Amino acid sequence: MVCILISTMTKLYQKLAKESNALNEYNDCAVKAIAIVCNIKYKEAWSLAKKFGRRPRGRTNSLNVTYPAIKSKGFDCTQLENHKMNKAKTIRGLKALIPSRGVFLVFVRGHILAVRGGEIHDWTEDRCHRIQLIVRVSKKA
Repeated sequence: MVCILISTMTKLYQKLAKESNALNEYNDCAVKAIAIVCNIKYKEAWSLAKKFGRRPRGRTNSLNVTYPAIKSKGFDCTQLENHKMNKAKTIRGLKALIPSRGVFLVFVRGHILAVRGGEIHDWTEDRCHRIQLIVRVSKKA
């Protein structure tokens, strides 16, 4: 089972997971998402999240930590309202609706993941986690 799960993860996510394990870090889905959407290294994303209030090995509040961390790198976070991705109810269903371009954060209960370059960068790629919110991340004009 674990082998199947690992094979579905992207190489970028696998690299971030290795860096996370080397730091004995967990509950860090937001740190990985920040690293992916801002195109920065894990350690930089970890420091950024810490700067905005995330405790090591602690869960992250998206409004108080993730958004300010992403915005501090020169990005805007915009909630999607009329987009084809909103038709997806779960992560598994989202896979077919992802545009080939664009960077997004996807929120499910207790978890956050990144979508970049038409790929889901997370371990939940083939899971039925119900989507709560999709946010487009773009460079500030």
